[in-house]
Amino acid sequence: SPPACSSVKGATGHSLGASGAVEALISALALSKGVLPANTGCVNPDPSLGIVPLMKPEMRTIKRALSNSFGFGGNNASLLLGSAGPGGNGNRPQRPAGFRIISSVWCGAPGVRPIPWEPAGAIPMDRIDSMLSPKETRRLKRLPRISLALAEAAVRNAGGKNPASVYFGTGWGALSETGDFLAKLFESGEQFSSPTDFVGSVHNAPAGQIAIKYGSRGANLTFTGGGHTFEQALLALSLTGPPLPALVIGADEYHDALSPLLDGAVSGDAPQGGGALLVTAPDEGEGPLISPLYLAYSLDDGAQCRALAARLASHRPAGGYGAVFAGIPDSLETRGREQLDRILSMYNYTGPVVKYRAVTGDHASSTAAAAAMACHCLREGSIPGILSDGAESEGLKGRGILVLGLGGSMSAFEIVP
Repeated sequence: SPPACSSVKGATGHSLGASGAVEALISALALSKGVLPANTGCVNPDPSLGIVPLMKPEMRTIKRALSNSFGFGGNNASLLLGSAGPGGNGNRPQRPAGFRIISSVWCGAPGVRPIPWEPAGAIPMDRIDSMLSPKETRRLKRLPRISLALAEAAVRNAGGKNPASVYFGTGWGALSETGDFLAKLFESGEQFSSPTDFVGSVHNAPAGQIAIKYGSRGANLTFTGGGHTFEQALLALSLTGPPLPALVIGADEYHDALSPLLDGAVSGDAPQGGGALLVTAPDEGEGPLISPLYLAYSLDDGAQCRALAARLASHRPAGGYGAVFAGIPDSLETRGREQLDRILSMYNYTGPVVKYRAVTGDHASSTAAAAAMACHCLREGSIPGILSDGAESEGLKGRGILVLGLGGSMSAFEIVP
């Protein structure tokens, strides 16, 4: 006989991004309490579906529960929960020290200075559509186009190696779809809206499009909420140990009406873009290694600077880095510069510092572009003058690059040979 079938949204309502978590919790409670929830509001189930939904709660001992979350934009997940046994041996898989970067790409426009490296490292914004099929450019708007173009370039540069997992960070999501959805809603006196724009406006839609295109059946996670979402995606990658290779990507678009309202850090002429890294296990391939080191949100700059400097000192001597890439939003320049000076002073770092937002553009996913640029610099063995205000560096001499995100919060990750 088929397993018991229940949907709890009739009782809980639709909590959007929290729905999966709520339903997983209810599944766990069903396992532990032996109570199967009913389908609230279900009166006449369709017999042609071939399933028999629970019409009222049942008391029953079960050993396993399958919690399904089918979301907009192609992001679907199924979580299998089992009842607790007598206890395990406590062994957990070891977190990898880092991930091997087998491909890196970025796009950005416009920064203070143009990005000169292409096609291996950079995709000009006006070439995004050339990376996609006519079907994709016809039905998708700006952010999914940027994201799919980055993914396609990363896959091509890796010799066609498709990602098994996708980790996506976006500061503000698909603003074109959100703006169009709201405009149609308000223009109709809040009576009509666009279902297509609504589906595309959810923040995980671009990651879903990537997974669909490449048949990625591993983890598919989206992180959103400001200027450190690429770092959130990178940290989650290191914590979850997904099927590899994995695509770690950050992308954001500029919207004339919404960007100035949402992102106080936005400055310049319509900054947008992002970066993508295709990574695998540290013992595979020959590319550089990327490792997350620090991510924290705090209003106490002094304590946060000390904590970040201490984390860096415990991990690698300052002389182990040939350059520091610092991301300081233009609107937070004074605060970010003070943070940078304090951290580097406590860390005893005296080498070259590159303020990468001048090149990537001042947008939420500029750190993702900076990560790809750092990979390029490691391949070349030096920091080009375009990044160092025309002054050629003395060369990295086999040392890595430390990437710092500063301003309202702080982050750090390294890319080393």
